[in-house]
Amino acid sequence: MQRKHLARTLALVASLSLAATACGDDNDDVAETTKAPSQTTATETSEAPDPTDVELPGTVVDIAASNEDFSILVEAVTAAELGDALSGDGPVTVFAPTNDAFAAALGALGVTKEELLANENLGAILQYHVLSGKVLSTDLQPEQSVATLQGENVDIVVGDGGATINGANITATDLEAGNGVVHVIDQVILPPTIAEALGL
Repeated sequence: MQRKHLARTLALVASLSLAATACGDDNDDVAETTKAPSQTTATETSEAPDPTDVELPGTVVDIAASNEDFSILVEAVTAAELGDALSGDGPVTVFAPTNDAFAAALGALGVTKEELLANENLGAILQYHVLSGKVLSTDLQPEQSVATLQGENVDIVVGDGGATINGANITATDLEAGNGVVHVIDQVILPPTIAEALGL
């Protein structure tokens, strides 16, 4: 009777030991499976575009050629064989008359476009619209007299109502190119010597 009781007691102890061991293994498994995975944070950087990377037209001639409002000016530059000079390294500043400005000049002079393009003074007239150096609108003074590539001076006036060159309105400014800058004007301006010869 005592042997049977002892055997049962030993069997119960063995069962408890196995159960405890199994629980311990299960807890280890749970602990291993509940470990938080390592986290990595990737920091992405984006660079803002550099405004200085904007590509400018190659030359002041390219600016004129790309705008239909300057088609007569481009024809005049070609006829006067000034394309190479205005496409050089520069820098130069061009006061560019629009087609409407040329149309008004043709009417005032009483000539056709073909006659103007064939005129021996065409090169001098065009050079009178060009300054040496890159002169932005912010560089203009309230009143100044500046020598042109033609040799004679132009008078520039800056006021509350805008800016003028020899009385012609500067209607748009600072069209920059790789070799200079273009300002748009609403009249063709004439060198004083040529205007005098024409009786204007």
